[in-house]
Amino acid sequence: MNTILPWLLLTLVTLTWYLDERNDQSGPATLAEVVPPQTEPWQAFELEDLLTQNAEQAGPYLPFLNTPTLRTGLYELPAGGTDRQQPHDKDEVYYIISGQAQFTAEDDTLDVKPGLVLFVAADVDHRFFDIQEDLQVLVFFSEADPEE
Repeated sequence: MNTILPWLLLTLVTLTWYLDERNDQSGPATLAEVVPPQTEPWQAFELEDLLTQNAEQAGPYLPFLNTPTLRTGLYELPAGGTDRQQPHDKDEVYYIISGQAQFTAEDDTLDVKPGLVLFVAADVDHRFFDIQEDLQVLVFFSEADPEE
């Protein structure tokens, strides 16, 4: 037991560090780490269930759908929070569920409010900022290569 304890502690510290690093990013390293690919022909998701799951994981991004052509997640940022996302290698669409903020893509800035739908092409620098009210956003990533 005395020889195993240091390895267990090292493993725990490493796992804690890894999870903290993941929470500082906009999402998991790969969606398959969190959500296995879906094979069902259709699914239904309750927004309240997604919000509860995201609150339980205490992270800004909850992936909940993973298919060969589409990935979907819930992204939440608190009022006064910071959006740390980096440009993505896939096209994406945001649907603003609730909240108030500013959004920037390249050199443009836009007021964000509930009901707004945003499209961002792959590799475009973008982020939410000046978040005045807690922001809840559905995120849809295309799995198609931008060159196709």
